[in-house]
Amino acid sequence: MVQPHDKQHPSAQKQGLNVQRMHEATLEVMTPWFNDKEHPDNAQKAVFFKEIFKVAKAEERYLNGEIGKASDDITWDIHADKCRCYNPNSSHVR
Repeated sequence: MVQPHDKQHPSAQKQGLNVQRMHEATLEVMTPWFNDKEHPDNAQKAVFFKEIFKVAKAEERYLNGEIGKASDDITWDIHADKCRCYNPNSSHVR
C-alpha cells in the first residue's frame, strides 16, 4: 500500500487503497481490542500500532516524492515501549 497509486496492483488502485485507508480500517478493527477492560495490557501495545503506521506513512511519502533523501537519516530509537523519531541533522525529536 505504500507504493504510488500508478505502481499499485490494479485491484488496490480500483479500491483507492493507501496507508491512510489501511490505518483507518485497522484502527476500526483494533480499537475494541486496545480498549478491552479484561486485558488492560492491550492498551500498551497501541504505541506500536501507531509507530508502524507512522513509518508506513513516511515510506509512502518518500515513494511519492513528497519527502526527499534527507529523510533517509531518520533513525528510530526504541526504549521501554516508547519510540522516538529523530533526524541527526536536525534538533527536532518526536
